[in-house]
Amino acid sequence: MHATSQIEHALLACGFRKGDRVTALVDFKSISTGDVGTVVGPHPNPGGVADHAERVSVDFGDGKGRANMHVTSHIEHGLLAGGFRKGDLVVALIDCNGISKGDVGTVVGPLRNPGEGADHAERVS
Repeated sequence: MHATSQIEHALLACGFRKGDRVTALVDFKSISTGDVGTVVGPHPNPGGVADHAERVSVDFGDGKGRANMHVTSHIEHGLLAGGFRKGDLVVALIDCNGISKGDVGTVVGPLRNPGEGADHAERVS
């Protein structure tokens, strides 16, 4: 299978996926509200906390490290182009590639192939 077009990471708690960019909503140890991190997988210790099914492991980078964050109260999807977030409902304003003006869809993340088009930084999938 082609890794970028035929498969994707399995869903984790509340629709998060490995690789999703997230923003911290709370201060926790070395992590501050507003810090941006990357989901690296499910909660690593399912027996460690009662709400493990509602947590994901997030890497906040050098100096911040990893934390197991509750998906509805500790993090939210990071901002994408145009201020959209993964999961936002959107309405097409133009006809494009089989999508008609007025069609409703859901933002699934950043553009998967950023090299497509000079305006790739302004696109979402």
